[in-house]
Amino acid sequence: MPDVGLIVGASLMGVGGLSVLYGTIMCYKSPNQYYNKEDMEAMVAATVLAEKTSQEKNDKYFDDPIEKDVAQKKRKVLSS
Repeated sequence: MPDVGLIVGASLMGVGGLSVLYGTIMCYKSPNQYYNKEDMEAMVAATVLAEKTSQEKNDKYFDDPIEKDVAQKKRKVLSS
């Protein structure tokens, strides 16, 4: 009688193989999408604007200067 670990491992290998096969088929089936320079600049600008507005919202919650300083340090560490 096969061990439980063998059954679980074989089933996970099968699922992994099927997902690789599905990804390969979808990669070849889907049309190639190219973005021109203006589209890329618009997407980047939208992302930067969204980050800036979220930072402004977060900064409104901090009234204490010490908490503001800690938040800025965390932001610098996370962005590095």
